[in-house]
Amino acid sequence: MNESMETSHKNTKQKISDKAFQLFREYGYDNVSVRQIAAELDITTGALYYHFKNKADILINRTAGNEDIIRQKAYDPSISTRKGQIMSLFLNLIADFIMYEGPEICTIRMLGRDLNINRSKSLEATLKDLVTDAINEKELSSEYSPETIVTSILYTFRGIAYCWATGSDQFDLKAALDSELSRVLNYYSIAA
Repeated sequence: MNESMETSHKNTKQKISDKAFQLFREYGYDNVSVRQIAAELDITTGALYYHFKNKADILINRTAGNEDIIRQKAYDPSISTRKGQIMSLFLNLIADFIMYEGPEICTIRMLGRDLNINRSKSLEATLKDLVTDAINEKELSSEYSPETIVTSILYTFRGIAYCWATGSDQFDLKAALDSELSRVLNYYSIAA
């Protein structure tokens, strides 16, 4: 595939993804068909299927792109502590992403409905690296394994995200994450 065709392919795929997410937010995931996405873009369903197997594939593909961003943004040099980087990762990147997608897509991702994956392995790996560094730098206690701390952080995060996505009472997602993830990190911190 030559360079201009490859660029065109990526642009078309991105346009499909962007339009699908716009329609999912506007009408609801279950109320949007592949045919509707194609019609909105004035392409054939065959052209859409060339890029994506189905609607779920659009979600999976979108997640794959976000995993690269997670890895790049995790080690923000402007934040002096690993604990600060962990908080920033959730409050300034992941929470914004969840709020952008909206409650319905968040619920679908949390439950893994229609998807072959239900959690981000990249997020877990990045978080484990940050936690390991925080232990090595004496920000977190070495009494606990990185896996234990990561599990606590992810359980807390997923619980809050699930409640936000499925609850009848919408609450400030960032404030809840800030409060509860701070508690988790404080629990595992080295006593002063």
